[in-house]
Amino acid sequence: MDIKQGDNEVFIEFVSLLRNNDWQQAEKMLNNLVTEKSQPEEIINLSSGIYHFLKNDYFQAYKKLQKAKNTEFDSIRYLLIGDCMAEMNSDPISKNFSFKEIAHQYQLALDQTHNKNMKEIIKIHLKYARYGG
Repeated sequence: MDIKQGDNEVFIEFVSLLRNNDWQQAEKMLNNLVTEKSQPEEIINLSSGIYHFLKNDYFQAYKKLQKAKNTEFDSIRYLLIGDCMAEMNSDPISKNFSFKEIAHQYQLALDQTHNKNMKEIIKIHLKYARYGG
């Protein structure tokens, strides 16, 4: 599905609420997006994935981000999927992903962006996933 400019505006508004720590409004907006289905499924899943990631619910974030395909924000989506995988792996009892699987998500993120700053951020996350913090 193609993402239209208006869809991005809704997503950017949602991210602004999160950035401003307006969790109550962000949750209300997300609930409205889910209930009304007024936005493409990709935007709803991307928004939900970021929300769950910031709430440290990495499993839910991972599931939602996996479904949020083909948006102009795919580099961020792949970065966050890699981060979710790394965070879920931090529990030695429930390690689910190999480093190769995690690194693949970061590589996909690198492939999706031409922004030098974003590339540096992705490389730092990859290094953290490999060697720990």
